[in-house]
Amino acid sequence: MHHEFFGVLMMLVAGTISFASGVAHPWRDILALIFGIGAGLVLDEYALLLHLKDVYWTREGRSSVDAVIVATALTGLLLVRAVPFGLDDISDDERSARWTLVALVLFNLSLTVLTALKGKPWVALFSVFATIIGIWGVLRLAAPGSSWARRRYDQRKMARARERAALWNRRRNRAISLIAGADSPDSSS
Repeated sequence: MHHEFFGVLMMLVAGTISFASGVAHPWRDILALIFGIGAGLVLDEYALLLHLKDVYWTREGRSSVDAVIVATALTGLLLVRAVPFGLDDISDDERSARWTLVALVLFNLSLTVLTALKGKPWVALFSVFATIIGIWGVLRLAAPGSSWARRRYDQRKMARARERAALWNRRRNRAISLIAGADSPDSSS
């Protein structure tokens, strides 16, 4: 029995008690903690749920690491209440500051979208938090498989994009191996 079973059970119990009763401060926090632990157990076994077989120590099993990163990033957005740059702290008297911040948010959004179109979903995800990451993503070469590269790159630039992608894939695989453990010898490349 894998631990996602216990994670689902913890989420169901904590969520049901939290929604069904009007629990007060310390108990609501404890139930939220239990729910979060359950969610972590489920996310750790995301690849098992996705593939319906035990792929934990294979390349397919790394989708669990991806799921945890995405969940952490989205939780970060919720924790900062998805209101970037203190936009809700501006009074009505500061309209010019409000429009400046709106323009900055739209600029950041455009960088995020362009980075995603260039085939860099992780960089795009993190550019939501830091504009400089979006600028970096837009200025760098696109992923060779992206529609951006297929439409805009000549053979020379596409070759550079493939070389860069191979380098980054090796680095990413090493980093994920440090986090999640190395692939088993019988895993596919």
